[in-house]
Amino acid sequence: MTRIAFINNTISPFQCDVARAARRRGLDLQLLFKSRPSLNGRPKHWENWRTVEEDMAQFGRVAAHGISQDEMTAWFTAQLYDLRPAIVIAASYKSWARDAAMAYAKVHCLPLGLWAEQPQPAPWWKTVAKRAYIARQMRGYDFCFAIGERAARIYGTALGNHDRTFMIPYAQDLDAFDPALRPARKDDDLRVLFSGGFHERHNFDQIVEAMRRIETMGLPRKTRYLFSGNGPERKRLDDLARENPSLGERIEIYDQPFKTFEERAEHYLLADLFLYPSRHAGWGLVVPEAMAAGMPIISTTNVEAARFYVEHGMNGVFVDQTADSITAALARLLSDPELLRSMGERARTSALRGSADAIAERMHIAFSYMGIAPHRLDPK
Repeated sequence: MTRIAFINNTISPFQCDVARAARRRGLDLQLLFKSRPSLNGRPKHWENWRTVEEDMAQFGRVAAHGISQDEMTAWFTAQLYDLRPAIVIAASYKSWARDAAMAYAKVHCLPLGLWAEQPQPAPWWKTVAKRAYIARQMRGYDFCFAIGERAARIYGTALGNHDRTFMIPYAQDLDAFDPALRPARKDDDLRVLFSGGFHERHNFDQIVEAMRRIETMGLPRKTRYLFSGNGPERKRLDDLARENPSLGERIEIYDQPFKTFEERAEHYLLADLFLYPSRHAGWGLVVPEAMAAGMPIISTTNVEAARFYVEHGMNGVFVDQTADSITAALARLLSDPELLRSMGERARTSALRGSADAIAERMHIAFSYMGIAPHRLDPK
């Protein structure tokens, strides 16, 4: 097996999913984490996926809580010397993750890679400075696994080698989102779901205006709106419910923290259509989750996961960030249940592109393309 060490900030079920699948392809992906999700602002369900204990025992290690940055770098370095990987990957081009990974890889003449989303968007003058900084920080990296198409362009340019930049997005175990688990319905209403933080970048002002307009169209079936999350933009939904009590009765908000991924999936299994018209998402894990549940996607090309999964008019619809565009997409799909159903079926199939097995295979192909030889593990 080829042993790979991946240094990341917080325990991630998605990296554990791909590590499990990678082992079936001769890749021993060992995960080194700075902290547990609950200590890093992540919701509880990140820490309670069903295979967490087994995964961490097999291929995961986490640093002690509350240690200094120097102690953290020393801990990661000690783990690397214990694991003796053939390849080292860091989840960042800066900080302790980069320092520990780069130092070990340089001493042992090992391939060093970056696995990351694109940087946060910024004004053009900040973007120019940021990309110059990234290019400087990536000196010494040999390859990049980019989480998204734009990340591939940015990091490939910084690396100076697009041939060693590969699209390797997050992998997910999507079993909990199987449409076969859908509960029986008591009505014939159609349901639109939004899941995520209630923040401006998700264009809540345009979503709310589109909901107002849909209400006036007299569509053949009633529409219910499910919102899973919380945040400052909730006020727009509360105001809309007061303004239109009839519509307000059909707006349901799930704002409690989920304890498990199965609990998180319950809201997806209640809905028919997923709405995510955001101005930015470094990836967007909610997109493959919704597609796995059999929902077409309404999103923008600013959402990286939508760019990866959505085929316009086939399994979803790309919209502009305007109420006009969002309304047109909603009206088209909500007025044609057969189109909604057929696009949902294609979405379910498309979600398999992001399964743990599919992403592990992409990783295996990338290493084969780069000609990185397998590494025999020495017995302890």
